[in-house]
Amino acid sequence: MNVMAQEEDERIRDKSVSLELLGPSVLVGATYDARFKPDSKWGYRAGVGYTYLSSVGCMGGTDRQYAVMMPLGVNYIPGEGKGRLEVGAGVSLGITHDSRAGYQYDYNAGTSDAPQMIHVDVERTSKTGFAHFFYGNIGYRHVSKNGFQFRCGISPSFNIGSNDDFDFVVFWPYVSVGYAF
Repeated sequence: MNVMAQEEDERIRDKSVSLELLGPSVLVGATYDARFKPDSKWGYRAGVGYTYLSSVGCMGGTDRQYAVMMPLGVNYIPGEGKGRLEVGAGVSLGITHDSRAGYQYDYNAGTSDAPQMIHVDVERTSKTGFAHFFYGNIGYRHVSKNGFQFRCGISPSFNIGSNDDFDFVVFWPYVSVGYAF
């Protein structure tokens, strides 16, 4: 009985599922992570993430952006023990939808203190497209004996030379909790 308990505690937990906030998932996501071989320090991850942004302008216009992203990457976890360094790199691919409603006001002469609105045009635009960005990650990964997994770190992300003229470099923090098996 004692030998079986010891074997269970020392088994290799080379796969995991987790929920992730920020990082390559952008806002929130679910990820599957596995080693290429049970005793390998090299592994891969695949997941799905979702993000939603909304803003209202001072004149009442709205801007809403949705994205469903799929982060794919490789990672390396050196060392031994429950708490270890993790480094990785990959690409996050996805579908985005952007909708905007803006208002254009025309004023008559009125007075300078109280111009009078005489016409309002509502301008609506909607665009669905493909998005991608590259990311790295460096952080801490802890896997307890019962399989609880905690990860946190920083994920430098960049998109350069995209078709939508939206280049960026950002350093996302990330945190995730999950189960290793």
